[in-house]
Amino acid sequence: MITEHGFWLRNNESITCISTLGPVGSSSEAAAIHMEILLGRKLKIHLFSSFELASAYTENHTDCTLLVANAYRDSDYFYMNPKTTLMGSFFFSPPHYFICSRSKDELKRKLENKKRISIVTHKAPASRLNDLIYPMK
Repeated sequence: MITEHGFWLRNNESITCISTLGPVGSSSEAAAIHMEILLGRKLKIHLFSSFELASAYTENHTDCTLLVANAYRDSDYFYMNPKTTLMGSFFFSPPHYFICSRSKDELKRKLENKKRISIVTHKAPASRLNDLIYPMK
């Protein structure tokens, strides 16, 4: 069924929970909350340390749906997994990303002295890093 919100999710009446990537505060959790709103009912949200663990949980709990971001590098695995069936899709813009540092002063010093900094990120927001770094100068 396609709604006015531009999503479709078939056979969703029996779903009582969503399994997705954690931790609390992640864009996957935000997408799960958005999915609750689209479905118009409260669901239990289970957060896992990987999409693969979330998938394994879902495979053993038929009342649970797996929520995986298309931006995930290995999302094709879930489309091709014979133990799961694609139930639907929806559009969701993730929350803004932020850069955190142990020491703001140390980070500023490195930027001012053109020293190398390391940023650990998921592949999806990598293209946005320049937008996050340059306003700090």
